Amino acid sequence: MEEPRVFVSSVIEGFEAYREAARAGIKAAGGEPVLVNEDFPSMPNSSRNACLDAVASSDIYLAIIGERGGWQAPSGKLVVEEEFEEAQDQDLPVLLFLVDGHREEEAERLARRLSDYVEGYFRVEVENSAELQEEVERALQRLIDDPTDEQPDMQRVQDSTSSPYDLGGKPSLRMILAPERKEEVVDPMTLESAKFRHRVYRIAHSLNVKLLRYTEPKSHTVNQESLIIMQRSSSRQGSGKETARLEIGERGRIIVDASLTEPSQRGMGSGMVIDASKIKNVARRAFAFAETFYDEIDQHGRYQQFLHNAVLANPGNRKIVDEVDPQQQTFSMSYGAQNDPIVAFDNPRRISRNTLREPIDEIERILTRIRRQRESDAQRGF
Repeated sequence: MEEPRVFVSSVIEGFEAYREAARAGIKAAGGEPVLVNEDFPSMPNSSRNACLDAVASSDIYLAIIGERGGWQAPSGKLVVEEEFEEAQDQDLPVLLFLVDGHREEEAERLARRLSDYVEGYFRVEVENSAELQEEVERALQRLIDDPTDEQPDMQRVQDSTSSPYDLGGKPSLRMILAPERKEEVVDPMTLESAKFRHRVYRIAHSLNVKLLRYTEPKSHTVNQESLIIMQRSSSRQGSGKETARLEIGERGRIIVDASLTEPSQRGMGSGMVIDASKIKNVARRAFAFAETFYDEIDQHGRYQQFLHNAVLANPGNRKIVDEVDPQQQTFSMSYGAQNDPIVAFDNPRRISRNTLREPIDEIERILTRIRRQRESDAQRGF
């Protein structure tokens, strides 16, 4: 289970020791501290929007109020107050810590307002930063759920390996990826909107992804919980070429089915083997799409851990080779192999968001597991 994100809300100037104490307490309790001013890179939006977006991307809101109330936002409210209201709008648990001592008028008003919305243990007064660290850790330990209460959604990912979409009976690769958090990622209304669909099209067509091609016809449908985009080849030289299917679910699950045969493959040999480079290329494009998609919809990094698996569909008796020679007329075939889908991993693998950015090792792992399973199936068939 991912660490819950805890947003730290307080004045900045002169309060550094308390903010770092909160960070230490959050980490000690097993949480992920979110401190916008200290940790976030430069972003193309206002500081106010960056802070409110960061609150919305968090699981718990933690406010620390000391002597000063801090800056006043254009709304006339204190910055911490606006952040607190955003936490309320997102239904986040609120933890309030008051630093003992004199408080200016605005700070006292803010403390009284926030105290009205928290009860008992979660409203704690501390005398110094060391005590704050201890109390933050203690409070969070009571809030953070037992990991057994919410296991990663492995079954949904694994279920997706059982029936890869048939792209004209030709070999294809299915890639499945889903965030480890079990929650709604895309609002159902957003999923049906033209704006969201156009965003998905743009990402899938982009030069760094190339999951879809502008030259091929496409259609889209929305089922009970997913947007599905289908690209079918306009070529008459056999089915499966340039064919791809992309599915995005409300809970952020991405499924890519893409053909492994391309018009550049000619001759008898090309129809009897599967080019390993095609498997790696489809996997790379799927990871690239997922990286760009989550970078756009999750700029503050709420989703850091993912589950994924891969399936080689319709392999037939084809052998996986590192290079296809279209002129080759004689070669060995895996006649003992079955046409059942080949699933790369027995259980979905956990990967980080960094793997989406640098997936080379993971792609090699996928190819190795599929190739090994293919060879094992062939040996059992003889």
